[in-house]
Amino acid sequence: MVRHFRTGRIKESTFNGCIFSLFFCVSTVLADISVDKIYPTAGLVGEALQVSITGSGFDAQTRVSMYLDSANTRLIKGNINAQGFAYGIQVVGNLAYVADGNNGLQIIDVSNSSAPVLKGAVSTQLARDIAVVADRAYIADDSGGLVIIDVSLVTEPRIISTLALPGRAHRISVVNGVAYIAAYEGAFQIVDVSNDNNPSVLSSFGQQATTLEVVIVDNTAYVVNVSQGIEIVDITSPENPSLIGVYDIDGQSLGIDVDVQRKLVYVGNGDRGMKIIDVANPAEPELLAVLETPGIAHTPLVLGDRVYLNDFNSLQIVDVVDSSKPIITGELGVPSALYQIDVVGDVAY
Repeated sequence: MVRHFRTGRIKESTFNGCIFSLFFCVSTVLADISVDKIYPTAGLVGEALQVSITGSGFDAQTRVSMYLDSANTRLIKGNINAQGFAYGIQVVGNLAYVADGNNGLQIIDVSNSSAPVLKGAVSTQLARDIAVVADRAYIADDSGGLVIIDVSLVTEPRIISTLALPGRAHRISVVNGVAYIAAYEGAFQIVDVSNDNNPSVLSSFGQQATTLEVVIVDNTAYVVNVSQGIEIVDITSPENPSLIGVYDIDGQSLGIDVDVQRKLVYVGNGDRGMKIIDVANPAEPELLAVLETPGIAHTPLVLGDRVYLNDFNSLQIVDVVDSSKPIITGELGVPSALYQIDVVGDVAY
């Protein structure tokens, strides 16, 4: 049996993005009720919500009560107060490596996700993003350039070397001993990091361009260029990158991710939602779909048939089984701005 319930609007709350959770209140104590599924189990304050309950033993007299969970206690498993501003994160095993703004690198033990613990830290100028490879952490450190850190001893991370770069290092990917850095007004920088003690610039791409993000897939770089849109760059030879194609995103491009199998680029397009770009022909990328979101679409993370979208003040979970018709299937309001997301198993960081 399936019963549908519809809530009214909950108007009073000190949080705009609160969820509310569900539990049953039945009229008869001895009623034999079996519940197989409740969907969805959360909604947004201020919005009506239709809830479907599948099971047996309940009837037209069964009632559902909904109560505010303004602290998101049912969905937020744990938290730790970063001392700076957590711009970037990468989770490796039981450790979360956080680019924590003016507090540099923070290494957090998340083996117990309900009680994360700070294990180690090292200061940098303004850590904006991080890439961890083996026992090295590579930090995009704003005007501090590139910082390479030895994290073999997590309780005592130490800086091995730094490299000044033009502009401000904003995002970073590291593949096969090469760091690819979106350096904001310093364009797209490609750096040889095969020697930790002596990193060196191999090449730059897009002079006088403002680059915000870079994602590497095999021999291709997908670069967010503020003025040009999404640039697709051949990096087969890191010393001589070359432009393959460009898609003018029309508006802000705040973050991207790539679905390698389906050859799609997902773009956080600010107040214009999330766009999905078909790059099967990288020389002529085409718009496939647009998804409106309630906030400011920032950084997407693609995992299989789901996209976890940082919508600035909320996490949107998007079903992309049919990538031409993306559907928001879940939403979690958070009390502060999100910048980057990592997902391991069924936990989002």
